[in-house]
Amino acid sequence: MAAMLGVVWFAAALLALQSGSGGLDWTRHYVSQFANGPRGWLLAVGVFGHAAGNLALGLGLYRSLGRGALRHWACALFLLATAGFALAGLFTVEAPGAAPSASGAIHRS
Repeated sequence: MAAMLGVVWFAAALLALQSGSGGLDWTRHYVSQFANGPRGWLLAVGVFGHAAGNLALGLGLYRSLGRGALRHWACALFLLATAGFALAGLFTVEAPGAAPSASGAIHRS
């Protein structure tokens, strides 16, 4: 349930960002570029909610899958990706047309 709540939380944040996007379009810009708008803080809130849901999913999978090395590796890699997703939420990407920044490079990595 927590994993599903994380997805819904993220989707709600994206919809709220779209309503005050200031001209950004989902079909032409990265979703991360919504963080540069007036409600940019909503992207970080959505990303962290989604990461919390992924963390719950990873822990649930670890507990429910059969024993073995494959379970350990699969869950560890999924949780590593979740940590990367949360880390990307800490760093904003530059606005469209702006010069590349260190924060944007970290976000895209």
